[in-house]
Amino acid sequence: MKKTHGHCEESANGGRRSNLTRSVILRRSRRISSLARDDMTNGFTLLETIIALAVVLVGVVGSLTLAAQSVRGGRASTNEIIAQNLAREGIEVAYAIRDSNWMAIESGAKPADQWDDGLYGAPSDYTSRAVLNASGNWSLDYTVNNACDNGCELYLNETTGVYSHDSTGTPTSFRRGVATHPICDNGGDGVIIALNTCEGKNARWKKIGVRVLVTVTWEDQGTGQMLQLEDRLYDWRQ
Repeated sequence: MKKTHGHCEESANGGRRSNLTRSVILRRSRRISSLARDDMTNGFTLLETIIALAVVLVGVVGSLTLAAQSVRGGRASTNEIIAQNLAREGIEVAYAIRDSNWMAIESGAKPADQWDDGLYGAPSDYTSRAVLNASGNWSLDYTVNNACDNGCELYLNETTGVYSHDSTGTPTSFRRGVATHPICDNGGDGVIIALNTCEGKNARWKKIGVRVLVTVTWEDQGTGQMLQLEDRLYDWRQ
């Protein structure tokens, strides 16, 4: 009986150890499975984070690029508006000189044939720059050769907002030249714009007007820009 009892007890102990082993294995298996699921979940979260950051980065870079282009475009537009105004100002200077001559002719201070006085330099010199003197009066200075010549640089008076050739102002990239070539009536079949003078071409040629061509140049993002504006003044009093 003891032997039989001992065998049964031994068998029971073996069964409990077997069940315990399976329980431990099962728990370990569950733990490993849980860790695997956690690792997988963490892996997907990291991937999603990287994708989200990439999307945000693309959006930020695109926005910054668009903003930079807008700033460059706005600066270019501003410079072009300034250039247009500078060119119109050059035209107005020529008009003012002609009108002043007419007033002097009316008052008897000048002869009638000097309506274009100040609209040319030495004989055959028609390239100038518009100069504002201390009294606030404009004139044309014919000591330059073209709009890109030294002396055509424009400076900004920060107080008045006026661009001039006064080097005491703030330097800018703008330059301006004013060309005033004569318009000649050849006495026959038409009107000719002369690069020199109407005199000496033909006995019938007569100066009847002035072609005013204003050239403004400037730098924009390291690229040279140019704008030209033309108008024609006539001695319609003849």
